[in-house]
Amino acid sequence: MLNHPSLDLMTSGSMDSMLAGEKFTNDKQCELVFGNGSKICSYMPPCARLWCSWENEMSGCKTQHMPWADGTECQEGHWCQKGQCVPIDRTALKPQNGGWSAWSSFNECSRTCGGGIQARTRECDSPKPKNGGKFCTGLRIEYRPCNTQPCPSWRYNFREEQCHEMDGQNFDVPSLEPNVRWTPKYGTPVADQCKLLCRVQDKSLYFMLKEKVIDGTPCTFPEDSFDMCINGQCRKAGCDYVLNSDAKLDQCGVCRGDNSTCRPVTGRLNLGKQNNLRRVSSDGPMEFRIPEGATSINIINTGYMKDACYLSVMSGNEIIFNDPKHLTPHTSRHRLFAGVRLEYTVTSSEERITSTFGRPLKEKLTVRVVQKKHVELHKGFVDYSYMVPVHPFGNTLSNAIYSKVEPDPYDLPHHTHHSHYSGNSVHRLLPTVAPTPESPYRWELAPWTECDQQCTGKKRRTAICVDAEAQQQVSPDYCNQSVKPQDEFESCNTECHFYWEPGRTECSSACGEGTKKIEYKCVRSYSQTQRKEHVDDAMCYGSTKPVNIRETCMGPCMNATWLYSQWNKCSVTCGEGQRAYALQCMLKNVSVNAALCGARPAPDVMTCTMPPCDQKPNQSMKNVNYQPTAEPSPVPRGQWRAYSYSNCSAECDGGFKKRLVRCLSETGQTLDERYCPHPKPVTQINCANVRCPSWNFGTWSKCNDECIRSRQVLCQDHRGKESDQCSTELKPPAVESCCSFKWRVTCAGSCDAEGRRKPNVICKRLYPKSIDNPHPLRTGRKVDPKYCANARMPTPAKLKKKCSKPCPFRWVPGNWSECSVGCGTGRTVRNVTCTNGRTIMPKACNAMLKPPNTKVCEALTHCRWRISKPNKCNCKGKQNRTVKCYDEKMKVESNRCSESTRPSKTASCQKPPGCRTALRNRHHEPVYRNCNDARRKHKTDGEYMMHVNGTKAKIYCHGMATDTPTEYLSLPAGPTENYAIYINRRAADANKCENSQRDWADSSISYGATHYRKIRINVSTLQVHTNDFRFTNSSGKKQPFGSAGDCYSNTGRCPQGDFAINLKGTPFRIRPHTSWEKSGVHAVIKFLVPLQQPYQKVRALCGGYCGSCSVSRRTNLYLELI
Repeated sequence: MLNHPSLDLMTSGSMDSMLAGEKFTNDKQCELVFGNGSKICSYMPPCARLWCSWENEMSGCKTQHMPWADGTECQEGHWCQKGQCVPIDRTALKPQNGGWSAWSSFNECSRTCGGGIQARTRECDSPKPKNGGKFCTGLRIEYRPCNTQPCPSWRYNFREEQCHEMDGQNFDVPSLEPNVRWTPKYGTPVADQCKLLCRVQDKSLYFMLKEKVIDGTPCTFPEDSFDMCINGQCRKAGCDYVLNSDAKLDQCGVCRGDNSTCRPVTGRLNLGKQNNLRRVSSDGPMEFRIPEGATSINIINTGYMKDACYLSVMSGNEIIFNDPKHLTPHTSRHRLFAGVRLEYTVTSSEERITSTFGRPLKEKLTVRVVQKKHVELHKGFVDYSYMVPVHPFGNTLSNAIYSKVEPDPYDLPHHTHHSHYSGNSVHRLLPTVAPTPESPYRWELAPWTECDQQCTGKKRRTAICVDAEAQQQVSPDYCNQSVKPQDEFESCNTECHFYWEPGRTECSSACGEGTKKIEYKCVRSYSQTQRKEHVDDAMCYGSTKPVNIRETCMGPCMNATWLYSQWNKCSVTCGEGQRAYALQCMLKNVSVNAALCGARPAPDVMTCTMPPCDQKPNQSMKNVNYQPTAEPSPVPRGQWRAYSYSNCSAECDGGFKKRLVRCLSETGQTLDERYCPHPKPVTQINCANVRCPSWNFGTWSKCNDECIRSRQVLCQDHRGKESDQCSTELKPPAVESCCSFKWRVTCAGSCDAEGRRKPNVICKRLYPKSIDNPHPLRTGRKVDPKYCANARMPTPAKLKKKCSKPCPFRWVPGNWSECSVGCGTGRTVRNVTCTNGRTIMPKACNAMLKPPNTKVCEALTHCRWRISKPNKCNCKGKQNRTVKCYDEKMKVESNRCSESTRPSKTASCQKPPGCRTALRNRHHEPVYRNCNDARRKHKTDGEYMMHVNGTKAKIYCHGMATDTPTEYLSLPAGPTENYAIYINRRAADANKCENSQRDWADSSISYGATHYRKIRINVSTLQVHTNDFRFTNSSGKKQPFGSAGDCYSNTGRCPQGDFAINLKGTPFRIRPHTSWEKSGVHAVIKFLVPLQQPYQKVRALCGGYCGSCSVSRRTNLYLELI
């Protein structure tokens, strides 16, 4: 094998253009694969697989599943190419360079606000490179920003939301609590910036929970940079969220701004004994506020003294830096808060607080100077500066310095001020409580769905959220989820049912023992009329089809023959008599009933002569032997007649075929075989000299959660095709148990009142003992207790004996107290004691392991909106009022009230006298060309009458307050008739088209259901934008309009994905020539409601393994006026 070949058959000059199959015949290819003497198997199909045999091909062939070499002749004028027998065409072998396809439409935006990413792709398949052609050059994926509008104020940023989605998942890490809470890990290396690294809350321990963050997530602190992660890589971006952009914020927080939209606010607070402040109390603290919207904050305290004179920063009741009630070490640190990153730095005599450049503050801050009583302060001052937006009327937000009596930071009254350094006047607002209006949203049950089966099925109806005032369906988010009614189910189509009915074939043997084949067919039976009919086998998918079997039978014997014996004795002893042949009905040399031989042939009789009856024999004649005189015996002459061969006695492993060969006379009567010439024709030949079908099986799958693993078991014949002729009794198991569940007792639980450990019974999954797993109890994994439902529970005596050792001293935390605030972020406390269950000894426990006795808490129980006294009524019949969020428990202002319950800032009122009444001329409703045309007179979203190809039609305009409004068509049929669903369910056996309780949900599939209330259209071309999801309700991944799919079955017969379009109630219809295309493995589309007159409805089921369907890119989805 190491010797260099003496002749290289593949590289001689004239042979360069020849293919391998032209150089080596198919027999030579067999010898190269299986050795000398191997030949091509003549009865196997060409090209697809190289099947080879030895000596006698009837003894079987084998293959290594490789195709014939390209260029091998498969029939006259044809050769093999990539496993196919095609006409010879050398021009098809020329290299072809690849070309890009058209760009796909952009996918769904990765974020709903704050700057997301959309991607579109193209493939190198127009044409595909082949025969050594070059691949396409350029980008395959293109990105663009989307939803760049700022996110509403919320507690978490986008990376925090992704970490908090993992709350309560400890990934079976022993050191993590089951209810662990996750927070982002910042300050990671550049290579790890786009991985989801999350830290255990209040600890330094962190883990990588996902390989990639969602596209659009900021690479670092979101308050520091606009660079974002895309496909796991950090990409440069500007403040306009455009990739590779150099756009930056100005100091006012405006992208690409010129610093003209804000003005600076500065101030100084003297810390000496004399101060020009007018104090409410001589010992009250001094503080000032930084308003919402401020940017570029810079605060310096030159009179800093540790624990004696320092700055405390708070927002409402939340302490940002330096809590006066709970002194902490004053060290440099930072805090992400309200859209900015606040930096706190401290030296021996100075402290400084700054914010991120250009980022606007989303909540008000209060900065308080905390001074310890009876401490002599040296001279110093607090300088502060920040930028505030310029008011539309030329004013800016002002700031006031004031002092107050109450030193408690959790009980801060709110003041208003109007001018910078002007009077320092204090005004207290008197709040008024507005009654909470009753919600107009409620749950109603939707109409029943169609029956899911043609016989003995179920139908369902679910609860939908309805706006009682508008009488229309809205998003489920508006309704109270805690009172949502359960889905209702009802039986349907109960008048019939499906079942398997056996049928038998004729006996395989014409005479004697044989076999009958029992085949099962699907039958639909109607119980009332007793009528039944054969239907497609797919209708019986709810029950397992019985295996076709064979049973023994006895065939009627139709091959019996008449046999002539020797002549009988003469009928007389003297004189003349008669003698004849004896006839017997014979079958396989055994005399049988004469009825089996049919009609008896005419008898052959001859005369015979005996001695005269009147003559007495004398003595001399006694020794004479008289023989009757007779005529010569007639000798019948016959000819062989051969009939057709019977079926082979076996289907494989060698059998035989028989035929009937009879000796017949000229009149057609059956004669004995001795009357026909010899040799007798062959009555039996061999047949079925091929291997019988046998069971073949694949490798075992991984052990699943139920301790079950499976493999594919197929019955295959000698050609590798699936067969049903294997014995079911010899079938290898396709499913087996691979582990077990047992209750295990641990003593890691809490301790009882006597200081002894409480036993903790857990369910464990144990794998069998092996060389790789010598200690099953150690490697067992804790699982849900439901898996041990059938296992034997340990007895109480065993539990007590197992945990008999006394408990050691340990930290025992008590229950958390009520949150200190009623609306917003506060703190809660608890008692933590060191005990062994009997005595308390604080020094016996490790102080470093003591659980925290205080933590931050979030409360929303006392959040209420308050409405101030409204202003005077204007001539439009409206009056403005101030709406603020209050914490009813703490009696202070908050910012945690739900925006969905915020009362309106305006209220209707009686117009004051003297207002001029505008004359309204009656006129017809205006008609516009498009929404941009309607925007000249209207600034609100809604339905407008438009000219569409010369016909008036109602079109919904969205974004009328922007420069680019868009047109939508409302769907009166509603979201229950306009949807796109991609199913995530997989069949337990992908090779069968049948539902099973073992079907499972695959969360890795990009599944989802999207219900459409409106669709976006182009009013000029009437093309539908299938990827617009603005007016939809979705669960899972959003699905394009008119698409569906699944990964359910590999059979291509039972799609589960579903889509529907219903334009009923609109003046439009679907363009009649619209088509749908399939994609994926074994994809199939089955139309339940085909696209036909009046072309307003269509519904189909789509799926494969995985497979989907969507509107054809050739036709797209266009509408027409009816």
